Amino acid sequence: KKRITMSAKFFYGLLAGTAVVAFIGTVTLYHPDDELTTPVEEQPIPDATVAPVETKILTKVYNTVSPKHKDDTAERLFKLITSITNMENIDDIERLNETLRNHKKLLPNLLKEITSYQKEDHRNTVPKTILNPKATIKYDEVWAGYTLPVLVANPAGGVGNVMGQYATVFGLYKIFNMSALMTTKLKFNLNRFFDDVSLAPVTLSKSKEERAEAGWVELHKDHPTAPSTYFGLQLGCAGFLGPLRFFTSGCPIEVQIFSAFKDDLQKEFKFNDYLVSKANDALYDFSRRAALDKADGPPTYVGIHVRLKDYVNHMHRRWGVPDVLERYKGYLKRAMMFYKNKYDNVVFVLASDDLSYIEEYAKGSKERNLFVTHGTPGEDMCILTRCNQSIVTLGTFGFWSAFLKESGNTVYPDIKDESAQTYHFTRTVIENSKLEGYIPLKF
Repeated sequence: KKRITMSAKFFYGLLAGTAVVAFIGTVTLYHPDDELTTPVEEQPIPDATVAPVETKILTKVYNTVSPKHKDDTAERLFKLITSITNMENIDDIERLNETLRNHKKLLPNLLKEITSYQKEDHRNTVPKTILNPKATIKYDEVWAGYTLPVLVANPAGGVGNVMGQYATVFGLYKIFNMSALMTTKLKFNLNRFFDDVSLAPVTLSKSKEERAEAGWVELHKDHPTAPSTYFGLQLGCAGFLGPLRFFTSGCPIEVQIFSAFKDDLQKEFKFNDYLVSKANDALYDFSRRAALDKADGPPTYVGIHVRLKDYVNHMHRRWGVPDVLERYKGYLKRAMMFYKNKYDNVVFVLASDDLSYIEEYAKGSKERNLFVTHGTPGEDMCILTRCNQSIVTLGTFGFWSAFLKESGNTVYPDIKDESAQTYHFTRTVIENSKLEGYIPLKF
């Protein structure tokens, strides 16, 4: 008889292969979507209240998978998210890592959702989000009647900035269906102009130290190298940073999510009756004083906001845009000519944070139908939103004065300075945000 022999290396290789086949067969039999990272057809583990017996079986199978296999999935997802968001804040990175490690059963589905989302073409879709809005982690924890996580809009800056902070949190609430609030200070600021802001108020301590002691977590600016630099807000709202109570810092103005909720934001930022009455009176007065040809029909009001004062140096220092005052002259002349060539009986309504400068500009422009407003910030913005068309310069105030009008076009500066690509309102940001009727003009 011939004796069949095999090497020890071949024997153990065969044994290992058999074990792998047996393992895969077992996993495939039970379809434990909580472990596997690639199969598309698998279903998630059922809720224990619906199918407790099946859940116990699947959970038992899940527990047989080696910790290394689970950790590989967490590591892949962690690296994917951090690479997509370019996160640099150490605290947020640590929270992300801890959250993923604590929710290993959810990771395969999350990895699949996020990976497939990154492969899709989202150039023509809004709102723009960094991750798949369907890829979320939900919690049962509740604070003061609100399901965690909670995000609070915390005011910083002037009128346009605080509106941007509110709109950002409001938009994220719409996208992720999470708990969104605003500080009582922000509510007070907005209620000077708007009666219908809907987010509930909450009182936060003044100092960050006191807030931290009370359990509040600050979501920082992520990094300085992208127009949208608050991806941490999206991760927090999606549950990736844990069941916590967050508040915004800095001035998050996520323009790329606004257009999807324009109707909602126009309702949120509906001016009170007093400001509307003042605006209507001002426009009527301007039309009465303007040199109009009745045969050409009613006037076309073009609202212009010119941001000056500290913003001139700010644009140079922060975004490397020099000679703003000189550039304004040519830009405004071209913008006004655009509308004069397009419409008859044009009435220009000019508002600014520097009245003395803008009065001199109006006199030097020799535009016969150019009128300067002399109102409060709320009155000025309300007047501009009731115009038919818009010309904006720099800053958030002008952006909202155009965004909130019912219809019409908006001419905006096409800033191409190399260092200004992180500016909130570049042509790239506006076009990616799918804002209708926005026309770039050389600046």
